[in-house]
Amino acid sequence: MVSLEKQLHYNLDFITTKNSNDCLEWNYSLDSGGYATLKYKGKTYRAHRAIFEIKNGPIGNLHVLHKCDNRKCLNIEHLFLGTNLDNVKDMMSKNRHVKHFSRMPKPYYKRGHARVPENITKYNECKTCKAAKQKDNRRF
Repeated sequence: MVSLEKQLHYNLDFITTKNSNDCLEWNYSLDSGGYATLKYKGKTYRAHRAIFEIKNGPIGNLHVLHKCDNRKCLNIEHLFLGTNLDNVKDMMSKNRHVKHFSRMPKPYYKRGHARVPENITKYNECKTCKAAKQKDNRRF
């Protein structure tokens, strides 16, 4: 059975390319977040974590961060360990954090009625829409 280290080195030789920033970019499978992944014994690993652990030993619950901000990069010189707080600070400093505009209430309801205090029920529903719905239900 081939070890994870041997499989990773084999893959590095064939499916990475060096870009202008000296990043060793993984040109194979990526996860939904855009990170390099590889399968070993039926389990999927993030390749940057695997290579960091092979070179430096166990990393536990720490994060492996990219100095280059390239999720496909496996250059060990571009990787460093950090806590969850370090990861968040790094993300914020590089302006990569998710802006949750979708969670903010929209100024209008689905049918175009204004979302103003006098038009909102205690359950955050539109009074105009609710009244129209009740009127429609009375017809039948």
